[in-house]
Amino acid sequence: MSCPVNTFNKSKEDFIWFIKKATSDRKSDAHSELYQALLKMFVDADTNYDGLVSRESFSKLIDIAASIPRAYGYAPIDTELYKTEEEKNAARTKMFESMDLKKTGVITFDEWYRFSMEHIAAKTAT
Repeated sequence: MSCPVNTFNKSKEDFIWFIKKATSDRKSDAHSELYQALLKMFVDADTNYDGLVSRESFSKLIDIAASIPRAYGYAPIDTELYKTEEEKNAARTKMFESMDLKKTGVITFDEWYRFSMEHIAAKTAT
């Protein structure tokens, strides 16, 4: 599966500034832009258009989201992260379950947004 090309159109330095601003100031234009990007990713992964992302579509959502920091060299590719496809699937299942707090087998945009903001903020803190 191919991942989308980086559409943020920012330099590496601008990307870091943008991400830090977006996660620290929820009233900023940067936050609005990030929110819209996360929403578009979620909608693109919602394969049956019911406003939810299933466990089956979740890996696509992560691939889309990871393509942006990967474009800037801030996230490793899957083959560097996981030795096998089974290891990747297990990690993605664990990640999905950490978002699916009600154990419904699907995640809402709110669950995706909350997870993403916490994950991004943690990554930029280091």
